[in-house]
Amino acid sequence: MTPGVRRSHPAQRSGRRAVAGIALVVLLALIALFVFNRSGIVMIGSLRSERARIGEEIDSLRARVDSIRSEIGMLTGDSLYIEKLVRESLGWARPGEVVIRILERATVLVPLEPLERAPGGERDH
Repeated sequence: MTPGVRRSHPAQRSGRRAVAGIALVVLLALIALFVFNRSGIVMIGSLRSERARIGEEIDSLRARVDSIRSEIGMLTGDSLYIEKLVRESLGWARPGEVVIRILERATVLVPLEPLERAPGGERDH
């Protein structure tokens, strides 16, 4: 044996390994608990995305509120705007104006296969 160098006993080495193994298991358990519990990283990510979605919804609702406030302002103080709305909704016109109504096209259903004619000229249904 070299002077000044101490060698550990095999029982001490296995004891250290056991302590290190237990510490590793405890560390892994704490990490798993931190990641997957109610206030863990996974939940924080989910809450952040929900917060972003709610923020976008709030922005959209604020824009809608601004639009409604503007509409209220025009309805309470702009007689020309009120007249325009009434004329459009009722189809009214001022003297000398012509109202043109545009009707939507009706949907026409076309059979995919031609109908067979029954003897006697009547169509077979």
